[in-house]
Order: sequence, then C-alpha cells, then structure tokens
Amino acid sequence: MKNIKYFILAFFMISTFIACDDDRVSVDDGAAEGGLMTVLTSLIVHIQSSQDVYSAQVKTFQGPIKTTQVEVYKQFVSVDGSTSERVLHTSMDVMDQVNTVTHTLEFTFPDLKSGLTLNGAPLPADDNLVVGDKIVLTFAAKTSEGNTHFASGSTEISVSGRFAGTYVVTASDYWRIGVQSGVADWVGVNRIIKSIDAITYEHVGIGPWSYDGNDYYFSEDAFFFFNVTDDNRIEYYANSPDGNPVTGLGTYLITCATDITEFGNVPCDETTNLVIKDDVDGKDQLIFTMGYYTASGDANEGAREFYEVVEKL
Repeated sequence: MKNIKYFILAFFMISTFIACDDDRVSVDDGAAEGGLMTVLTSLIVHIQSSQDVYSAQVKTFQGPIKTTQVEVYKQFVSVDGSTSERVLHTSMDVMDQVNTVTHTLEFTFPDLKSGLTLNGAPLPADDNLVVGDKIVLTFAAKTSEGNTHFASGSTEISVSGRFAGTYVVTASDYWRIGVQSGVADWVGVNRIIKSIDAITYEHVGIGPWSYDGNDYYFSEDAFFFFNVTDDNRIEYYANSPDGNPVTGLGTYLITCATDITEFGNVPCDETTNLVIKDDVDGKDQLIFTMGYYTASGDANEGAREFYEVVEKL
C-alpha cells in the first residue's frame, strides 16, 4: 500500500510539472525554442528636425539554445495609418553565450528614415512630419539552431508634442469601492505618455497597472486619453481616437468633470487634473485624478478612484 501511495504521488508530481511546462506563457514568439528577449525601451520622443542621438535597449536571455544575433527592423507608420515596408536596419552579434545581456542601439531619426519609403516615395522631410507619425523598431533573435523569433515588444520613435515621453510617478493613491487599496503606492514606477495627434495624448497604464507589450499579466485596456488646455488643465476623452469607449478595467471611465460624486477619497478640485510646466529643466509635472466604475451588480460594483502625479524624466 505504501509503495502504491509513493507511485501515485510521483505520478502526480510528474504530471503537474509537465502540465505547468506545457501551459507556460511566453513573452516572446517561440521563446520555448530559444530567442527569449525583452524590449527595455518602449518609447522615444522625437521633436521635429532634431539631430539628437537616441538609444534603444533590448535584453537577451540565454538557455540551452543560444541567441547568436539580434536583428533590428524598422517601419514607418503615419498618423493616418499608412505604413512603409518593414526593412532590416542593422544587426547586433551576441558574443556572450552564457549570461543575460543588455544590448544598446544608438541612432538618429535621419538614420532610421534612410531606406524607408511610403507609397513608393522617400519619407517626407522631417519638418513635414506631423505629431503622431512614428518609426517602429522590432527585434528578432537568431538562434544557434538557425531559427528566428521576434520579441513581443517594440520601440516607438514618435514625432511628439511637449508632454509625450517617459515619466516617473512621484505620488499616488487608489481607493476601491471606498476602501484604500493595498496597492495604492506605485511611486517610483515609470509611466509612458504618447502623442496620438497634435492635441491628444495617451497615458499607458491606469492606477498601478500597465501594459507595454512585454506584460501579459494586465489587460490592454489599461490606458486613457487626454488633452491639455491653454490654461494647463487636463481634460479626458470618453472615447479612444478610433471611437471605442474608454473603460479602464471596468465598465466606464469616471472623471471629476463628469462624476465628481464618485470621488470621495482623492483630490477632485483645482489642485488636480493639472499640468505644471518646467521651462528650465523640462521636468514637467502632470497631476491626474480619474478612475473607472464597475457596474457588475454584485459586491464588486462601484468606483475605483485614482490619483497620480508624474514628473518627466
């Protein structure tokens, strides 16, 4: 009897291991066959006609099957949705076949434009590009077995307005149905703000959650859109630029302008939904109060209130 118990236990453990292995979630295409990468730079803000040297980073992880080279591809995407062909920009040899390595690619915007065409013609001159135009870099790992796997994330070099860029959270709060959440503090986390067009910005992330292409744990609905008025106030959009309702992670978006009675625990006055410009060092501050409402008809129904202050890096 004791031997039978041991056999059953061993069978259960092996079966569990195999099941977990088969069900694993990979952040890369084909990572189980080697070529696992994480893109560390998701957004680079480009100001028209700038000759600045930018850098993008990607991290490679080695396993039994080795990554021997990282290929970098580029593609132009216009604000109206037109795209160029995706072409190879450069490749980086991976010399270290043992350790996890961070690779840095440096370039200028004219470097990336070179060799790209749109509708059979060279890309427009830099000062004829508009906010929202971008070049997207994708990264492919070549392995010792001759296979190629693309990383799930990418790097966008976006023609952007003033408030696009990478920010660090300096203050935060989150209340869930009238109770302060245990994850109300996400100070120190970076947040990406993208230019969508000349006046519209996208905040990637909502509350403590974000989705950047490498993260499979949180929904792609973790974002919201806003503009900045002439008097430096933040206004939110109920719909995304493609016309779909912005729901956060719930049923619908709530703001101080539309649902002030839902905000009983975070600021909802003149001190928030505000931009504080820094014309000396460029460390603009953006202060947000917003949230979403979950209309579930059960114990989870109610408002989620978020307060966040971010400073530009």
